[in-house]
Amino acid sequence: MEKYLQKISELGKIALGKAEAIVQKLPWIVIGDYKISVLLLGAAGLGILIVLLIIILAVTKKKPKEKKSEEVTDLKQEGVAHKVTVEKPPEEVLVAEEKIQDAKQPLEEIKVDKIEEDIPGIETTEVETTAGVKTTEEEIPVESSKETFETPIEIESTSPIEQMMEVVSEDIEVGPEEESQVSVSTEPITPRQFILKVKEEYETKFIKFVERYFPEEIDFKIKPEINDDALTVGRDILDKLEEMERIQDHISFSEEYYRSKSIWYYGTENYNLMEQNIEQALSRFPHSASFLIQKAVAQINKNQLEEAKSLLLQARKKAPSNLKIYLLLGEIFLEYERYSDSLEMYKKVILLDNKNSTAYAYRGYLMSKKGYVSEGERILKKSITMDNTNYLPYYFLGEIYHECESFNKAIAMFKKAKEMGCQLKDVDEKLSLSFAGLGKFNEILDLLHIKYSNNTLLPFEMVALANAFTNLKNIEPAIKLYNQAIESIQDKEKKKDIYRKLIDLYLTQKDYEHSVESLKSFVEIEEDHNVLKNLWLQIADISGRRLKNYDEAKKYYTMTLEREAENLQALYGLATTLFDSKDFEQAAKHYENLLARGATRNKPEIFYRLGYSYFKLKRYPAAVKYLSDAQKLGFIEEDLFIAYGNALMELKKVSEAMDAYQKALKINPYNYQTHNNIGVLLARQGQYDQAIKEFQEALAKSPDDKDTLYNLHRAYKILAESKSQEYLVQYKNVT
Repeated sequence: MEKYLQKISELGKIALGKAEAIVQKLPWIVIGDYKISVLLLGAAGLGILIVLLIIILAVTKKKPKEKKSEEVTDLKQEGVAHKVTVEKPPEEVLVAEEKIQDAKQPLEEIKVDKIEEDIPGIETTEVETTAGVKTTEEEIPVESSKETFETPIEIESTSPIEQMMEVVSEDIEVGPEEESQVSVSTEPITPRQFILKVKEEYETKFIKFVERYFPEEIDFKIKPEINDDALTVGRDILDKLEEMERIQDHISFSEEYYRSKSIWYYGTENYNLMEQNIEQALSRFPHSASFLIQKAVAQINKNQLEEAKSLLLQARKKAPSNLKIYLLLGEIFLEYERYSDSLEMYKKVILLDNKNSTAYAYRGYLMSKKGYVSEGERILKKSITMDNTNYLPYYFLGEIYHECESFNKAIAMFKKAKEMGCQLKDVDEKLSLSFAGLGKFNEILDLLHIKYSNNTLLPFEMVALANAFTNLKNIEPAIKLYNQAIESIQDKEKKKDIYRKLIDLYLTQKDYEHSVESLKSFVEIEEDHNVLKNLWLQIADISGRRLKNYDEAKKYYTMTLEREAENLQALYGLATTLFDSKDFEQAAKHYENLLARGATRNKPEIFYRLGYSYFKLKRYPAAVKYLSDAQKLGFIEEDLFIAYGNALMELKKVSEAMDAYQKALKINPYNYQTHNNIGVLLARQGQYDQAIKEFQEALAKSPDDKDTLYNLHRAYKILAESKSQEYLVQYKNVT
C-alpha cells in the first residue's frame, strides 16, 4: 500500500508543475476582484478526476482474466462417458497448482452434467458428493480400491431377500425426497460401514411396511387383518435386521424402528417379544414416554393390569398431556369395574381434547354402567355427532340396549358398528346374544356359517355358535365347538362358563364319562372353595351312581369331608356309596352319624338303607325298627317291604311278615322274589302245598332262578314226590 501511495504523490507533483506552466499562458478574465480562466477551471477538474481514478485503481485488486471453459470426456464410469465442465483457474496460479498436483486432490470445483441418455425405469436426482462432485445415484458406482474385503452379508440380485424387497418396493411408494443419499468416494468401506448402509435401507423398508399394514395407533385391543403374504414379507425384513444386530452387537436403530417393531409384534400378538423389544428401546431411549405406553399395551393384552397401570403412571410423569395414557388407564379401571375412576380418566381426555369422540363414547358407556342409562345414551349419541365414523358409540349403545332387553335396537347398533369397521372380537358374540334374546338362532347360524365352514371362527364366536346349536337341539356340533373354544380361550371365568354348558350337554346325552372328565378339568382352574367342593360332589355322585366307580366316588367324598367335616351332603353321599358297594358295616356307621346330626328331614331313605344294612348284618331287631320308621316317614317302596318281611320272618313274626310281602306284591305283582319269599314263609309253617304254588309262580316269572328251583326240590322232597329229583337236576344245571 505504501508503494502505491508514494507513486501517487510523485505523479501528483508532476501534474501540479505542468499545471502551473500552463496557467501562466492562459487568458484571464477579470470579474470584480478575481481573475478567472475558463481553461484553468476545466484543466483542474480533469486533473482531479485523473487523481481519483489512479487512487481507485491503486487500492483495488487486479481482476483475473475471464475463465475459458473446455469440455473433457476423460471421466468414465463403467464405460459411460460424461460431459464435464471444468472452470479454468487464473494463469497466475497455474504454475503453483502444477507443483502440488501429485501430492493432493484437485482443489478446483468440478461440475458433472447429467447422463445424456435417460435409462428407462431409473429416476436420477442430483446430489452433492463428499468430494464436491455433483452426480446422480444411479450414474457412478463406488469404485473398489486396491484393498478388498468380503462383506459379512452377501446379497445377490436373485436372492429371496432381494425378491422380497422388490415386493415391498411395489407395495410401498417412496417419493424422490425419500431416496437414500449415495456418497461417492474412492476410500474403501469397512464391513461395519457396509452393514450400517444395508441396515438403514432395511430399517426404512420395515418402517414403511408397518405404517402400511399395521394400525398407527395401538391404544385399544384391536388387531388388523393382515394377509399371509404381507406377514411373510414383514417377517423376512425383520429377520434380516435382527441378523444384522447379531453380527454387530452395537448397531444403532432409530426410535421409529423400535416403535414400528413393537406395533408389528402387537399386531401379530407376540406380546412377550413386544416387551423384549421395548426393554431394548428403553435402554437406549430411557426418557421416552411412548415406549412405556407401548409396554403397558402389551401387559394389558397379557392381562397384567397392575403392571400396566404402574407403567402408565410413570409415563404420565414424563408426558402429562399424552391422551393415550388416560385412555388406557380408563380402560384398565373399566376392566376392574372401577367405573368412577375410569370416568375420571376420560374426563381428563376431554379436558385435553374436547372433541375426542372416543372419550365421549366411554364416558357415555360408564354413565350407563353407573345407572344413569338415559344420560349415557345421550352422551353416546353426542359422540356420534362428533364423529359418525367412530364405531365405539354404536357398539356401546348396542350393549346398553341389550342389557335393557331392547334386542332389536341392540342388533341395529351392533350391525352399524360392524359397518364402521368395528374389529372388537366380541362384536359377533354380542350380536349373536341379541339374536338369541329374540329366539332367532337361525340368524346366528347365518351370521357365522361362513367362518364355521372355513374353520376360522374366533373362540368367542365358537361359543356364540355353540349356544345357537344348543338351543336348536343340535348337540353334537355344540359339544365340538365348546371343546374347541376351551382350548383357545385363556380367560378362566369364560372357560368355567363353557365347562358348565358342556357338562350339561354331556349329562343330557348320558355321556357320564365325558361329563366327569369335564368336571375334573373344571376343578383344575377353579380356586373358590365353595365352587370346588360342589364340583367334587358332582364327580363323586356321577362316578358312584352312574359309573359304579365306587372308589372314585369315595375319593372325592373324602376330599370334601377333609376340608368340611360337617358337610351333610358329603356324609350322605359317602354312606350311600358304601351301601351300594355292599360295605354294610361302614354304611350303617355313616347313616347313624347322619341321624345323630339330625339329617332326617326329607331323607326317609336313610332309615331304609340303615335298616337294610342291619338286615344284611343279621341284626334283625334294628333292621325292623329302622325299616318301620322309613314307612312312617312315607318311604313306600317294594324293596323296603321285602326287606321288612324278611327281617320279620327271621324274628318268627309270620303274620306281620306275610302282610309286608303282600304290600310288596301290590306294588309289583310280577316280582318273583316276593313269591319265593312267601313260599318260604308258608313252608316254614308246614303249608307245603301252598308253598309249592308260590314257588311255581316265582319260577314262571324267572325260570332259571336257582333259589326257587332249590326250594321246589326241598318242598317236593318233603312231600316225597318224584318231582323233587327233576328240580334238583335243573338246580345243578343252573349252578
